Order: sequence, then C-alpha cells, then structure tokens
Amino acid sequence: MLKKIDIVKNLIKKHSALFRCPKCEKEMKWNEENSLVCSDGHCFDLAKKGYIYLMLRKVETHYNNKLFESRRALCQAGFYEPLTQELVGLINKYLNDEIAQPAIIDAGCGEGSNLARIIEDISANTPQEPVGTGIDISKDGISIAARDYPGIIWAVANLADLPLADHSFDVLLNVFTPFNQQEFKRILKQDGIILKVIPEEGYLGELRDIFYKNSDSETYSNHDVVANFKQHFAILETKRVTYQFKLEGEQLSHLVNMTPLAWGAAPENIRKVTDMGEMNITVDVVILVGGKR
Repeated sequence: MLKKIDIVKNLIKKHSALFRCPKCEKEMKWNEENSLVCSDGHCFDLAKKGYIYLMLRKVETHYNNKLFESRRALCQAGFYEPLTQELVGLINKYLNDEIAQPAIIDAGCGEGSNLARIIEDISANTPQEPVGTGIDISKDGISIAARDYPGIIWAVANLADLPLADHSFDVLLNVFTPFNQQEFKRILKQDGIILKVIPEEGYLGELRDIFYKNSDSETYSNHDVVANFKQHFAILETKRVTYQFKLEGEQLSHLVNMTPLAWGAAPENIRKVTDMGEMNITVDVVILVGGKR
C-alpha cells in the first residue's frame, strides 16, 4: 500500500499542468526532487505534510489552526452536509458527464472537508473520477486538509494571484470566501461552471441576535456580492438553501471558534452562546451557479 506522501507525489506529478509558476507564470513540471519547477528554475517543494507552498510572501490571517479544527469538527458532525449535497447535485446537473476526469477546484478551501466530501460523493456515484485541488491562503487550513485527505492536491496560495494555468478547471467552488472574478474567469474552462456560496440574511442568525443586538451588525445583506457575481458570470441557476441544525455542548464552542462573527463580539456575549448547552442554528445561503459569457 502506498504511503500518503507517495499518493500526493503521484497525484501532483500526473496533474502538474494545472499549475503555473507564481513568479514568472510559466508552466510547471514535477521533478525527481519532489518539487514543482518551471523552465526558469523557480522551484516549489512538496512539504512533508503533503502540500505545495506557492506563496511568494507570508500573509497574516485570522484563520488559524484552532478555527479550522473547529470547522472540521462541525463538518464531521454534519453541520454543512445538506449544503454539500446541494452542491453535489448542482455539479452533477451542469457538469458534462462525458468528461472522464473533471478538474474541480475549491478556491478558499479552508481545511478541505467540503471539497473532500464532494469528490468522494461524485467518485462513488458517477463513472467520473474527479481530480480535486484545494487552494487557501492559510497554511494551517491546508496542513489539516493534507493530513486528512491525501487523495486531493492541496496548495497554499493567494486567491488574488492564483498559481494555476489558464482554462484548466471544469468546476470552481467558492464557498464563504472572497470572490476574485478575473482570476476565476482565467482558470475556468470556457464551458466550465462556477458555484459560489454566499450567506443569506438568516445565516447564523441566532449568533447575530446575541452578539450584535441593536447594532449595525445585527443584520446582513449580500446584495453587493450577488450583484458583482452577476456582472461577471452568466447565471445558470440560483438556489437558496435553508435549514436548522442542533448543536450541543462542545459543538457550540466549535461554532464560536469557527465563525468570524465572533471576532467583534463582547466576551460576555460569547459566553452566553457557549453556556447554552444546545441551540438550533440556522444555515441560510444562496448558491449561484454561473458560466462564462
């Protein structure tokens, strides 16, 4: 049986054409030293944990190991499973089923649970064998992803300047993360699809009510984000997904650790949530399915 690191090496070697050099934008190939290297000699090594680091400079971020471990715990508890299944259904609906190995990228993948679940489901229930690539600016998130899901290519990279080849991906996922329209257009195939998940007004509303009652942050509107998406991509479908999920005990602490909503909340309001014992939490999002014009 192959070791995890060998699975990763073989995967990146086979699909190295998906990448372009972060420094000079030339194509990259896998060499015998376990690195991606371009024709100008710019070299990016495979980390021992099983991911490629493609950042040219370190970027500070609030998204740390504690946040991603909590997100992972909630994903494993099924918190996002209804949303994930909606994404799988939409991918199956719009992806050309004649593509034997569709390239699927999660741009802003965090700790990888969402992409891994989608790849697993498509592989198990269709003849297609998707190639998954997860990109995130946080090394902590990518480290967890590489640890848990070695059958996917993971890379630390900046969404504002993606080290990925033009017109390489059949499906692009962008879930709760920044939207870079020019880069997303560039890496998406002409007949590819993009699925963007955006919070709706009810998303984690129970937390907003406690954290920001009677303040400007009590309500949320996604109008500008939706309008920006529609300006750059042709809308194939819009689907709102709303459900409630009961969280108990430590899961409430994981929710607080996971969400940026807690970053500006008063400590006493955070304690109100973690001391609840159990809460029904609302997931309320819209999925925008788009294609190139």
